[in-house]
Amino acid sequence: MKKEICARMGIAATLFGLLLVPAIGTNAATKNVYVTKGEKQTVKVKNATKKVKWKSSKSSVVKVKRAKKGFTIQAKKMGSATVKGKVNGKNYKFKVTVETPKIDKKSVSLQMGETATVKISGTKRKVNWVADDVVIAGVGTKSGKITPNAIGSTYVYAKIGKKKYKCKVTVKDTINLNVVKIPNGKCSIYAKVYSPKEAGTYPVIIMCHGYNGIADDFTSETQYYARNGYIACAIDFCGGSARSRSTGLKTTEMTIFTEKSDLIATFDYFSKQDGVDKNRIFIMGGSQGGLVASLAAEDLKDRARGMILYFPALGLADNWRRTYPDVNKIPATVSFWGMTLGRDFFATIHDLYPFNVIGGFEKPVYIFQGDKDNIVPLSDSKRVAQKYKNAKLKVLEGEGHGFRPAAGKIAMQESLKFMEENK
Repeated sequence: MKKEICARMGIAATLFGLLLVPAIGTNAATKNVYVTKGEKQTVKVKNATKKVKWKSSKSSVVKVKRAKKGFTIQAKKMGSATVKGKVNGKNYKFKVTVETPKIDKKSVSLQMGETATVKISGTKRKVNWVADDVVIAGVGTKSGKITPNAIGSTYVYAKIGKKKYKCKVTVKDTINLNVVKIPNGKCSIYAKVYSPKEAGTYPVIIMCHGYNGIADDFTSETQYYARNGYIACAIDFCGGSARSRSTGLKTTEMTIFTEKSDLIATFDYFSKQDGVDKNRIFIMGGSQGGLVASLAAEDLKDRARGMILYFPALGLADNWRRTYPDVNKIPATVSFWGMTLGRDFFATIHDLYPFNVIGGFEKPVYIFQGDKDNIVPLSDSKRVAQKYKNAKLKVLEGEGHGFRPAAGKIAMQESLKFMEENK
């Protein structure tokens, strides 16, 4: 019995020893091997040695050489050949197919928001796609679908075995960026303006940053709206940030009301420009900029087409009033969150009760608020929405004071839809 078991194990071991160990691209079950023209590939055969003779039926198509543990294929031209060899008395036969894959696009030009798919023909092998610079463009590893991420040029590659097939990707944009200086008395307001390249008449959206912010805080939004047919402007409030590029005021001279003046001056500027749909100028503000926009809307109620607010800080005056209940005891300067404020900032809002001031703006209003905001409570935004005749509030679950990318995208898309509905 033991002899029989040992004999069976010996046969199994012998058969296992003759199993093929294929290189990438070979198929051990069917013994079909695919190789690209000009490529070298090694097929390993268990127990084979360099002494084993291998022969190609068409050396003009496939040339073979002995290898230490099998044989090496050199693909000469498109076609098929049979490679034969004998290992330990057992005959082996492989069908080798030489492929000539082709990429259908050598270059692709895309605009932001567009996609393209690059394909490979002439192969039965697995194709893997890789991007050279994913900052510029990404590609689906299996699909070959190219998605632009930023302006510039890069390459995507189809990898088949050891061969690469490349496609140049150029990402262009349909928008222009201009920096303009908008006068407002002794001040000059720095404004970044994105607009469609194609000449025409377009609606406008003006964006106001929050405390110690700058225009760049709205880069994603301004570019998105410009690509969708808007002139999108984001401003640096004069004295509104330690990084402000506007001139005329120091941070110690800035107040909520100087910022309100900057917004109205920017509105006036665009209402006089050519190529502007003067009946469709929207205003937008985030946090402290939301308070500024809300106050400005009362002066612009017959001119602004609508207003968008991100977590508007209408409780700001109440908060500082609690900190400095006696206006006569407000310090000359206060350092707060990376910026030095002057006494006027606090004194001018000491008797301001925003919820008693707003509400006269009857045009559409859209408010976005995260339910996890620990700076502007959701209850404040609900109260803001109730003050307006034509307002709606969208609560973004799990979001705080500033939206994460996915929620930010939702807010942009919803805002665009809102403006499109209010033509």
